[in-house]
Amino acid sequence: GLKNNYGQKHYFADNDITATRYGIFWYFNAGAAQMRAFENTIFVSGSNVDGISINENTYGKAYYEIEYNTIKVGNNGSVQGGNVNGISANNVYAPKISCNHVELLTNHNDPKYTAIQLNTCNTATVTNNTVRSHHANNNFYSLGIETNISDNCQITCNNVDSTNYGIYFGG
Repeated sequence: GLKNNYGQKHYFADNDITATRYGIFWYFNAGAAQMRAFENTIFVSGSNVDGISINENTYGKAYYEIEYNTIKVGNNGSVQGGNVNGISANNVYAPKISCNHVELLTNHNDPKYTAIQLNTCNTATVTNNTVRSHHANNNFYSLGIETNISDNCQITCNNVDSTNYGIYFGG
């Protein structure tokens, strides 16, 4: 996958990425004019995987835009346990996550699948995304969109199908 930190302006578009941990991993880019992932096709299979992961410390302002990506994440069945996330945002101020297609390719060995996750991401916009899980049953914990301790977020016009929890609000 792609790993980047301390960037000032990055634009990643039209890439085909296959990985075993992260498709795109961005961290500590506070102050960047723009961090944009656009029209990428990402497949990540393994234990504890993220299709796209954006991370800051203390609400870093890096102007993240995650748009028009196709993301498939899951466990390849050869490993046991671990969380699986399509798009994960942690401590990011005002991320824009829109028009993505996220598929959760589930394996019953994993404890938690989340298509789009916001942790401490104030003023986030999550709109016009499509989420699909391949197995919605009680054997595992799947969430379409999850937000935890995130204030003033706009979550609108998303389509979530076949997850245990469509949209989950925690904290």
